Amino acid sequence: MTENTAVFPLYPGVTQLDFTGPFEVFSRLPETRCVLAATQGGQVEGSGGLSVANVLPLARIDRCTLLCVPGGYGCIAAMEDEAYLAALRRLSASTRYITSVCTGSLLLGAAGLLRGRRAACHWAWRGLLAAFGATPDPARPEVLEVARARMDALRVERDAAVRRAAARLAALAERSRTS
Repeated sequence: MTENTAVFPLYPGVTQLDFTGPFEVFSRLPETRCVLAATQGGQVEGSGGLSVANVLPLARIDRCTLLCVPGGYGCIAAMEDEAYLAALRRLSASTRYITSVCTGSLLLGAAGLLRGRRAACHWAWRGLLAAFGATPDPARPEVLEVARARMDALRVERDAAVRRAAARLAALAERSRTS
């Protein structure tokens, strides 16, 4: 059996959800090991103040099956970290899959990995992809509309479920007072 390795290259100011969400999903794949790494390793503090400990130094990672670059406000400083960008280039040379979340695509662009490719990014930062030679891929409105409709339907269902649960609790409370 071959073990797959998913590497999440972190940096100060990373948005924790941009790596913890994919980490949770990839960690459930059979024979897959997820690794958090950063330029120096050790502890990395995210944009919301959450600190992640026991992070490996990127230099200790020889190769990976999947490279998932998270986004965050710290991506601006990370774009100027040549050691970080060099690690992205080095790992991307032997990885099977490269992906990013949100503004993580800007880091792939800064590392020179998006030239001539279509790429997505947070809507407010998407225009910056062109500066790295990438073609910004605008969100498809029809997909967004479907997602909004589904979220609205879920919200209505959730609100109805909450009202039903509250009514049941009130009925139980009333019954317990009268018995």
